[in-house]
Amino acid sequence: MFKLHIDELRLGAQSAGSIFAEMISGNNMTTTMFRWVSWVMSVAGHYLLFTPILRLVSWIPLVGFLIVKLLAMAALIFSFVWATMLHFFVLSIAWVFYRPCFGACMLLACGVCLGLTTYGSGMVSSEEI
Repeated sequence: MFKLHIDELRLGAQSAGSIFAEMISGNNMTTTMFRWVSWVMSVAGHYLLFTPILRLVSWIPLVGFLIVKLLAMAALIFSFVWATMLHFFVLSIAWVFYRPCFGACMLLACGVCLGLTTYGSGMVSSEEI
């Protein structure tokens, strides 16, 4: 009933294979660009969640600016790690449907990263602090 067709118009004589190759290349490049942009926006968004806390700490007299620098670095590292794990988790869920073996491996890697971060945070006990 409905036939699949592609509306693509090019000037000059070109083969269908070269047109499809260019379209696939453009699609892959756009997909990669959107993945990188979404990851950067996720890191920036998670970092921005900490800015109200950083602004409140900056009001502490004499040492506030030093504490803010340390907290900002810790927030940036946390945002980088958390956004990366979250990004890979969402990608792995999507890949499970299209390439199950690759998606399962990515999902396993996300689980290992999450386990390492929780294991690493549990290494500091309350007696050491």
